Amino acid sequence: MSHPSRSNRKSGRTTRPAVAWAAHTITVINNCRERFIMQVPGHGTVSSGSGGSWSYQGDIRGVIASVGNSCDVNGVPCTSAEFSLVSGISSADITLIPPHKYNRSLRITLTNGKSKACQSSGCPSAFHQDGNDGLYQVQEANNPNSGIKLEFCY
Repeated sequence: MSHPSRSNRKSGRTTRPAVAWAAHTITVINNCRERFIMQVPGHGTVSSGSGGSWSYQGDIRGVIASVGNSCDVNGVPCTSAEFSLVSGISSADITLIPPHKYNRSLRITLTNGKSKACQSSGCPSAFHQDGNDGLYQVQEANNPNSGIKLEFCY
């Protein structure tokens, strides 16, 4: 993609207009009274007792988040949200694929209002094994500022 250039008459340099980056916000509501942990590849790990909001410039992919004092940085062995917030298509799901297992209720909601919720180990809206992404994922298309809300123990 070509960007128009402008010439700066004083310095003689050619400059390009600023490019706007996507901004993605993750909001966490943690009513569990246990530790929240989230791994954001390329941006590190976030941990909190109560939740909060975090914003990232540019796309973020492969994020995993969970609540529970025994959850590791990969969300094991807990109920976990997995998601990517991308300018093209953002997607999110709840995973109970082993070694993950149900420990707390979780609702995930993308900015467009699409959501999934899980309140038991037999949760029908969570992944229990790999495959069938269309059934278990929620998606949002063409929103450069897509975001997600995670509600634990809702």
